[in-house]
Amino acid sequence: MPTTPVRGSGSPQQMSTPRQVGAKIQSPRTPQGLAMGGSRAMLARQGSPLQAPPMSHCPVASSLKGIPEVLTVQELAFRQGQLDHGVTCAQAPRSPFAEYYDYLWLEYYVLGKEVGGTPVSAPNTEQTSTIENFPWPILINPYTQGLQRPNGAVDADWVRKVCILALDCMAALVASVCRRQREWKTMVCDVPSPIRQAIKHFDDLEMRYQGLQKAAKEALAGGLPAGY
Repeated sequence: MPTTPVRGSGSPQQMSTPRQVGAKIQSPRTPQGLAMGGSRAMLARQGSPLQAPPMSHCPVASSLKGIPEVLTVQELAFRQGQLDHGVTCAQAPRSPFAEYYDYLWLEYYVLGKEVGGTPVSAPNTEQTSTIENFPWPILINPYTQGLQRPNGAVDADWVRKVCILALDCMAALVASVCRRQREWKTMVCDVPSPIRQAIKHFDDLEMRYQGLQKAAKEALAGGLPAGY
């Protein structure tokens, strides 16, 4: 999403058990400065006067792992609107979400329909589509998620980028220890446990991690590792 990033492979038109949003399409004011051809609901959120309902009042659990339901509705409605750009219809399409979100679905569908452009496409994950995805949402590319695949599919490129970012942060922590900044003796120079598990799938990153572990140990012991 980072996302990373909001973000999925399942679009509203592919979702089952939908309901009809009984409202005619009315054109909202197009946000000033919104570029034509935008492909993300983030564009809509930047300029729309609509305020999302408080999270504590949401009546249903999140449909996509790690993504609040409000953002899921906004994103998928916006993409459906992009798909229907240039298509004349009297009513908004069916909404697969709770009735509570009907107004949100309609607002972002209409905005996506006005903006047009090509919706963000899901990455090619055919080779990993049958593999169970990582449980930590940060390691899940939100554009592989959909209502029929809430956990998404394994995206090796996405996972690798997240792991590299985590290792870069670890290296920065080691550098801070080497500079003997305040409370350097209590600093924890490591990556989260889910990252350690994911790194095992990349030989070069695992080697880098092992090197950082040694550097961190030496730095915390008062030494100065090579390269620092």
